[in-house]
Amino acid sequence: MLNLTLHREYFDLILAGAKTREFRKNTPHYRSRIRDSHGVVKHDRIKFTNGYGKHRPWMIVELRDVTETEEMFTLYLGKILDRGNIGGRVTKKVRCDACGYFVCPVELDDGMLKCPVCNGDMI
Repeated sequence: MLNLTLHREYFDLILAGAKTREFRKNTPHYRSRIRDSHGVVKHDRIKFTNGYGKHRPWMIVELRDVTETEEMFTLYLGKILDRGNIGGRVTKKVRCDACGYFVCPVELDDGMLKCPVCNGDMI
């Protein structure tokens, strides 16, 4: 399984289903993690984590395809297969009136719900 760390914004977008591709620079580091010595994709799943530490949020996402240019790897994401330590993140999709996307709103410490796509208030 490929392990990648994400900033919260991108983690929440993938969790909400609004982000279906992840991009990584085409460097020797990522090339060795994504492809084997014959150029074949090594993994069919990605474990995304948000931050570092024992209690960080995580999710395991299906890796559907990988394309490569000289500058960039594009990882095409499929279904969320498992998740944990999500905490205050709301996992039921609702339509955001501001942007029109069906998303899983993010619950803030004060109980307010925010859209992870447009950052608008949700009811």
